[in-house]
Amino acid sequence: MFVKAYLHERLPNLINGHEEAFSWFGGMTAEILYDNPKTMITVHSRQTGELILNSQFKDFAEHYGFSPRFCAPYRPQTKGKIESGVKYVKNNFLPGRRFRNLDHLNAELLKWIIEVADVRIHGTHHERPKDRFSGEGLHSLKGCLPYVYTPSVQRRVSQDGMVSFETNRYSVPWQYVGRCVDLLLEYGQLSMICDGKTIAQHEVRQGKYQQSICLQHYEGLIQKAPWKSPIKQPLYDPYWIEQPEDVMVRNLAVYDQVTQSAERVSIEQGGRHA
Repeated sequence: MFVKAYLHERLPNLINGHEEAFSWFGGMTAEILYDNPKTMITVHSRQTGELILNSQFKDFAEHYGFSPRFCAPYRPQTKGKIESGVKYVKNNFLPGRRFRNLDHLNAELLKWIIEVADVRIHGTHHERPKDRFSGEGLHSLKGCLPYVYTPSVQRRVSQDGMVSFETNRYSVPWQYVGRCVDLLLEYGQLSMICDGKTIAQHEVRQGKYQQSICLQHYEGLIQKAPWKSPIKQPLYDPYWIEQPEDVMVRNLAVYDQVTQSAERVSIEQGGRHA
């Protein structure tokens, strides 16, 4: 058995899950049985039997050379084969467990697979999955390059030097603000490409509304910013110097007059008190 948890079921994670499983098993089977997820199936008619695969998933299957099979709609005999493994994980692994994060969850899953799932006596064939696996005769993947998932996605860089992808935001060098960049997703890495040049790379965030920021993308921004207006910049800006206010210039004779007037008032008040 191989199990890995993701935060969503979109196509990039679907592809990554396959490749993680192929790596874990050291090969793949000639056929793989699925339910009817929308990430794989565009049309699957119960009446006519018409089956149309999602073009990206079809390309993925052809790249590795396996034949995808899909459960007939509303036919529990085959769908049960899919659901039984899911139920086993939910009922045997999850109850009573808590996880710090997704990495912790997946680490615990692998430990459970090795120590529990693969060494139990299976209820159908009454053998340990670990022992039965050796006779599967998997197809080797040696010489087969990882699949490159290339979504046709283009984004415009925002004023704060970020691009959005699946609810998350990623930084690019500030010089590309306002320009359009192409996004390339491969091996869990999101690359930003402009004019045929890769300008930034980030590890894909699994959650929602997160930011991945590389501080190097903002280097040189403050030094080169032409501050032409008297508007105050933030206090942390070392390149902004507050200009002192103008001081009124007076003739020194004015201060002499004020001093003499104050002395006369003091003498007159002293005489009255005496």
